Amino acid sequence: MHWPKKCSWGRHLVPRMLTAGAIKRGLTCLERFKQLIDSTAPAKIRVVGTNALRRAKNRQDFIEPAEQILGCLSM
Repeated sequence: MHWPKKCSWGRHLVPRMLTAGAIKRGLTCLERFKQLIDSTAPAKIRVVGTNALRRAKNRQDFIEPAEQILGCLSM
């Protein structure tokens, strides 16, 4: 499986907004990590966001589909 080197969201933060492209790349990356997670069957998963995600006004545009991909809810 080929893994991207990094998502580089910070440069796509146009005044505190994640671009559609950055969100799409992040969710694609998360789907690949989900495959790895499923193959290892961990008891718990902890998810954290970068500063760019935490600062973005439209962070829910990423968080909500990310929760669906992972099958969990944010705290």
